[in-house]
Amino acid sequence: MAAYKNILIFVLGFLALATNVFAGRLTYAVTYNQGMKGQPQTTTRAVKKAIPDDHIASIKANIGTWSKGLYGAKQNDKTGILLVSPVKNVDTAAQARNTMEDMMKLVCDKLKECPAKSDVTESP
Repeated sequence: MAAYKNILIFVLGFLALATNVFAGRLTYAVTYNQGMKGQPQTTTRAVKKAIPDDHIASIKANIGTWSKGLYGAKQNDKTGILLVSPVKNVDTAAQARNTMEDMMKLVCDKLKECPAKSDVTESP
């Protein structure tokens, strides 16, 4: 019985590992200069569902070209999360919202795939 449990745990662990190998996470972030008390503030949107690795690689390699140099992407080595953000801060929260929408639309248009609104979480 113990051997059966060990095999089951091994198989489940392998499946969990395999699904993470072929998928990544995507987060968008925009920093604006006129935040609370005049301090810079960052707003983020994270896609809850995993993104296929080929999409992550495409975004990372092409976001600068797609945006004509306005946006960049960096991948965290530890977490594997790809962060898409403007090369320069914007001034206001309204500009941050517009920039966020533009970044997300650009990626959706280029990949021909968009997350559902329920699959995106937003912070400040």
